[in-house]
Amino acid sequence: MVPDEDDEGWTAGRTYAGNAAAAAAYALRTWLTNPSRGRLGSSAVL
Repeated sequence: MVPDEDDEGWTAGRTYAGNAAAAAAYALRTWLTNPSRGRLGSSAVL
């Protein structure tokens, strides 16, 4: 893909934001689908 001329292009902030969003989605999906410990198991960190 070729970016538009008005596009700011790649920035380090975009990379970090994308990684943070992916990590948050993974953590939420894992927390919601893990039946072994329930919602707040003995090893939960609050």
